[in-house]
Order: sequence, then C-alpha cells, then structure tokens
Amino acid sequence: GGGGGAPADPVTAADQVALAMHTMVRQSVAAYYDVQRLKAAEARKHLARVREADKRFKAEAKLEQEALARQLSDKLREFEALNEHVLKLRRHLQLVQEELTSVRSDDHVTVQQIDRLLAQSRKLQQQQQQQQQQQQQHQHQHQ
Repeated sequence: GGGGGAPADPVTAADQVALAMHTMVRQSVAAYYDVQRLKAAEARKHLARVREADKRFKAEAKLEQEALARQLSDKLREFEALNEHVLKLRRHLQLVQEELTSVRSDDHVTVQQIDRLLAQSRKLQQQQQQQQQQQQQHQHQHQ
C-alpha cells in the first residue's frame, strides 16, 4: 500500500500557525514601539515649542515691566520737582507775609506799598493752589 502523498503532518501545521502568530505579535509590537517613538518625538517637539513661547513671553513681560518702571520713576521725578516748587513758593510767601507785617508796623509806609504787597501775596497764594491741584492730579494718576 504505498498510496499517494502522505496527509499533512498535524504537528507541522500547528508549527506554521504558531510561527505566523509569533510573526504577527512581533510585527504588532514593532508597530506599537514605532507609534510610541513618534509620539515621544512629537511630545519633545511640542515641549520645545512651549519652552520657546514661554521664553519669548517672559522676555516681553520683562521689557514691559522695565518700561513701566521707567515711566513710574519719570513721574516720581516730575512729582518731586513740583513738590520742590511748592516749597519754594511757600518760603517766598512766608517772606512776603513777614515783610507785610513789618511794613504794617512801620508808620511811614504808603498805602500803595501795602496794596502792592497784598496783591503779590494773593498772586503767590493762587500759584501755590494751582501747584497743589497739579500735584493732586499726579497723585490720582498713581492710585
């Protein structure tokens, strides 16, 4: 009875199935790692972009802050100058008022002289009030 070809060896068939499955698993693992590698590369790129944007933002914020600080110190200098001016006016006013009191006690002085001094004193007081109003406006700007 040497018939036709022997039927397929069941062990060999099982081996082939196992081999095919093993290959498929290997391929899917490789594909999974490829995907992970791509994701990691993408994440790194994204992180780099975020860091870059953050650096730019910080640099801009720093510039803005410096500009504001400069503006503030300019305003403060202006304010101090106004203050100085008001103090000078006050001193001047005091002198005029002292002069006025000494003049009043002096009998020989003319009415015109007193009028002139009074007018000068009033003018100085007005100037001082204007200065103070300007100062108050400056203070409001800072609040």
